[in-house]
Amino acid sequence: MTKTGFVAATIACILVATPVQAHKLEEANVAVRVAKSKMSVTPERAWNGIGGRQGKQSEVWTIDGEQLNELIFFADVRGGATLAPKMKHVTLPTWDEKMLLVELPELVERNYRVTRQVTEFTQISSKPQTFLGRDGIAFEYEYVNADGLHVRGIAVATIIDGALYMINLNAPRLNYFERSKAAFDAIVASAKLD
Repeated sequence: MTKTGFVAATIACILVATPVQAHKLEEANVAVRVAKSKMSVTPERAWNGIGGRQGKQSEVWTIDGEQLNELIFFADVRGGATLAPKMKHVTLPTWDEKMLLVELPELVERNYRVTRQVTEFTQISSKPQTFLGRDGIAFEYEYVNADGLHVRGIAVATIIDGALYMINLNAPRLNYFERSKAAFDAIVASAKLD
């Protein structure tokens, strides 16, 4: 085998063995549909879309990397669906169409305790907020992740015809949460159903 052939074969092996994760630049001031749904947002700044990470009704974006600011969109989540991909030998909490807005912080907490091995979770606040032109809820929380990092989160959600629509931001409590919150607020303000 020639040197060129060896290099080509090596690159081919690496590409086949490496899982492809689609990253997409979400440009500033361009409306985009999220989570394969009718919900669209128009970010005021560029974000990086991260593919292949969540379930069918969700999508993840970041500015600086998932560990530093993670923006998760949930759209048209129907009864029986989970907020994370199914895991072997693990029972995930599911969305129930009979749930009330005030039950959403607990659903997020139960989900994070299972999927992120969170041991400490504290709800900081909860208040009514209009979202997608409907009555909704905004709630803030903090948790300690499996690495001992203190993470702060905020979510805004509503229920439309029994389906859950929610956008939430998770970022380290020190520095990154405050740096990311204005961009989160702008996205929530721009959200609409087509």
